[in-house]
Amino acid sequence: MEGTDGFLYFLLDEEGRGSLWKLAFDEALTPVDPVRVGALPGLGVSLARDPIDGNLFALVRTQTGDFVVVELSRAWMVTSENAPSDPTEGPRLVFSLERWQRALEEGAVETTTLPFHPSELPVRMSVLRTEELDFVSFDALGALYMGAKRANLVLKFDLPRPSGRYTVGLAAGVVERGVGLTPELRMHAWKKVAY
Repeated sequence: MEGTDGFLYFLLDEEGRGSLWKLAFDEALTPVDPVRVGALPGLGVSLARDPIDGNLFALVRTQTGDFVVVELSRAWMVTSENAPSDPTEGPRLVFSLERWQRALEEGAVETTTLPFHPSELPVRMSVLRTEELDFVSFDALGALYMGAKRANLVLKFDLPRPSGRYTVGLAAGVVERGVGLTPELRMHAWKKVAY
């Protein structure tokens, strides 16, 4: 993933723990030795750059099996490079799939905001319990997508700006599961969930 600073960034698995690395090129466009930027809170799965502010976001699978999205801000990257041994300062958590599912199951979401009858919630949630999440991406307008290619599952999130506080949910977004252009499941207008 190309960063706004001209470096190429990539994720690396270091004995089950993910880390962010950067790669530069010299004047002859020959790559120089990569540099480790910092550790992730689990195994790095996918990397994307926010087209609005240029920050990198990573989809990470934690040791507990949760999938989280973390913001790898430029400030975090500078701090991590200068103090790579400090484990207390990690990237900022933006979204946790486990926490989001739990909030739905515990009724923390108004049932009137669900695009289906509340009795269908267990069936709908079982579709979202996938261990195949494998990408995070942005569109040109800054909406965040997370999904599983093999399961044909896509979650779309809106990140409000410029408040600095991310609200992650399915407001005006879509969760799809299906084949091609005929998804088996399409959910619209979920209430926003703040993290």
